Amino acid sequence: MYFIATRHLHDLCWWIILFTGLWAVFCAWRGQLACLPWTQRDRLAGLVFSSALATQLLVGLALYLQSPLVHGLLAGGVAGFDPRAAMFFGLFHPFIMFTAVVLGQVGFSASKRISDDRRKFRVAAGCYTAALVLVLAAVFWAWFSYGRSLLPYHGHAGNVQSNVVLGYPAEQPTSGNRYEASRIHVNDW
Repeated sequence: MYFIATRHLHDLCWWIILFTGLWAVFCAWRGQLACLPWTQRDRLAGLVFSSALATQLLVGLALYLQSPLVHGLLAGGVAGFDPRAAMFFGLFHPFIMFTAVVLGQVGFSASKRISDDRRKFRVAAGCYTAALVLVLAAVFWAWFSYGRSLLPYHGHAGNVQSNVVLGYPAEQPTSGNRYEASRIHVNDW
């Protein structure tokens, strides 16, 4: 139950990051291109975006430490897992997201310390844009073979174990293949 709640919180934080990231990137580029003075609103956009990224990092670490996929990877390698999914969830996703959090925080912290408004906007625009692009690149989009929906209670219809984790009734595997019946799917993560 805790795992499911944490995963839904992680998905909710993603939407907050998307909207606050778009807001921060818009404010930074608008100020940079229009040569506007740095305002409290520009600072607030960066603060909310970097705070949302930091919160997502903490929720993601909690999710990572209780994930059945990660426990399986640490216990015995990638047996039973799609190697692309194992690489994505075990290495790529955490590393890229951590880099995005660092970029968001650097953009906010550096823009606070710089006195010239033009340079503030330049640093903020570069860091916030790079952070948002990294976040979008490291999301497990539903169209990937290892992806899943970012909306609560919208698992893949054909993935029985994903549906069980999300609270839907289980169907019995029809193939009789023990390997397939015991395989841990990425959506369990």
